[in-house]
Amino acid sequence: MEVSFIFILLISLIIIYILLWIREIVVKKNFLGIGTIIFGGLILNIILYLFKWSDFLINEDIDSSTYLIFIYINIAFIICMLFSEKFKNLNIRKIIMRERYLKIFKKKINICHIINGVYILLLLVENYIGSKNIFPYIFGIDIHAYSAPIISFFTRSLFVIFVYNYLGYDNFKKKIFIIYPLIDVMILMVGRGARMEVFIAYFEILIFFFMYNANKIKEDYFIIAKAISISLVILFIGVSMGNFRVHNQTKGMVLIEETSSEDDEEVEQDYSVGYKDMIQYSGPLKESSILPWYYGYFPMSFANLNLSIKDIKENNVQTYGIYTARPILVGLFELDNLVHNYKDMEYAQQFKKYYTPAATVTTGFTEFYLDFGNFAFISIMVYAFVLLYFYNGLRKNPYFLVFYSFFVGQWFFMSFQNTMIKVITIYGLIFLFIIYKFLTVHENYNNRIDKA
Repeated sequence: MEVSFIFILLISLIIIYILLWIREIVVKKNFLGIGTIIFGGLILNIILYLFKWSDFLINEDIDSSTYLIFIYINIAFIICMLFSEKFKNLNIRKIIMRERYLKIFKKKINICHIINGVYILLLLVENYIGSKNIFPYIFGIDIHAYSAPIISFFTRSLFVIFVYNYLGYDNFKKKIFIIYPLIDVMILMVGRGARMEVFIAYFEILIFFFMYNANKIKEDYFIIAKAISISLVILFIGVSMGNFRVHNQTKGMVLIEETSSEDDEEVEQDYSVGYKDMIQYSGPLKESSILPWYYGYFPMSFANLNLSIKDIKENNVQTYGIYTARPILVGLFELDNLVHNYKDMEYAQQFKKYYTPAATVTTGFTEFYLDFGNFAFISIMVYAFVLLYFYNGLRKNPYFLVFYSFFVGQWFFMSFQNTMIKVITIYGLIFLFIIYKFLTVHENYNNRIDKA
């Protein structure tokens, strides 16, 4: 297929997607439906990538297989929008939490303190295992991507902790349910530098919050204003931390500038290197703190995907579905031991290429392409239809609402990395089910979401 034809096909599908998305908003009122979330997380970033707002990309040749991935994404979620339920009025009744206690040394302790205390302890232990320091980032040690064996199954469940504490606060109005998540965020962001982990979990809990409180929000738009304010604070902290990290990485760098004097002297000048310089950002609002970061983290990741796909094709590598099936192969079931010559994430890492050390992620589609090559639509369709299943199952019980929020957040950040194929997908599902089964009061859930 000629690239020009593929490009025209892609643009046509993007236009169709946008038209259907507008219909989702206007007719179905699916403001937080699949179409809206995927547009913001994937389609928009693909469009911005095609603008090539980085000097690294000026002469870039986009591979036909990269275009195919973009086409598969559009087709998958066009289908999801066509088959998604119409929810004009969300009417979810309150999820009732139970107060449970455990006896420890003949003293009754609320299980909320045990769950949160153990989680905080595991975060600190993981920090120490990875760096010999419980707050490594404060001392210039960057382990934000580190995962300790076994412990990480729990520490990567930040969204589960957010949901548990939110439901606890919503039911009992105790400030401790606010304090615990704040401690978690401080340990992760300030102690470890794990900004994206916090961003993803916060985005997921925000989706859950808006859908769970849809009727309240209609009556009090101040709730949205508060949510936006909190989001801006978290974003500001994240960008500030990023600038701090770049400053430390480029500390001492100088610019050698040639003068026009007769002696052709070279003059060293202090050169403040910012993130926009490291990714050679050439788009609008160059001097803003946020847009270059956004472009480097999300749209430019598709450029890295393009490089990675070319490398995979050159090496003629295929992994035949092991990454697509990874959530059930690795961890709980240990089925990876039954797969001959199983290759885990470290193997995929060698094929991930990038233009600059300031933007190294290759989106979440590299593993899918490794699995099936030009037939990567298999992986994309499977995970897209799982998302559709949870969305359309919202009316069945509140568990689907919680897991839809979790799963759609994973999809939203697929332009950054693939967290769906990590074991937390299965463990998150199990932990959320445990909360639902043992820590909430079950009522008849029929008709809690009124279909228009």
